[in-house]
Amino acid sequence: MPKVNMCGHPERKPCAKGLCCACYRRARYEANREHALEQRRAWREANRDRTNEQSRAWYEANREHTLERQRAWREANREHALEQQRARREANRDRTNEQSRARYEANREHALERKRAWREANRDRINEQQRAWRTKKKVATATCSKLISK
Repeated sequence: MPKVNMCGHPERKPCAKGLCCACYRRARYEANREHALEQRRAWREANRDRTNEQSRAWYEANREHTLERQRAWREANREHALEQQRARREANRDRTNEQSRARYEANREHALERKRAWREANRDRINEQQRAWRTKKKVATATCSKLISK
């Protein structure tokens, strides 16, 4: 008597416990999921350099194709990405403003102190620039007055 799959896939090749091969593998994985994940993590950890090298080699071999796919995806999803960005910005506006205000308040005294120190260190240069600006202003005003009076 032929084996019959009890999993609902009678057309597939039977494997064990009345299941087709795909269902049996899935059931076996689900029953030992933690063990399988731990084995996978351990293998990845032990072979990290190898997998990184393989990834780099594949990327180098397929660079143009990959870049083209990335460009196409970005173009196709540009509006969606912008909409998500706007929504995130809107949702986080109050929090962002509050963080900026808090940073400003926290750094305000320090910034004012630095500004005072800079002014003190550059007082002569600032005074010289102000004198030069006032002199130019007086010369320009005098020149305009002469032109107007003529």
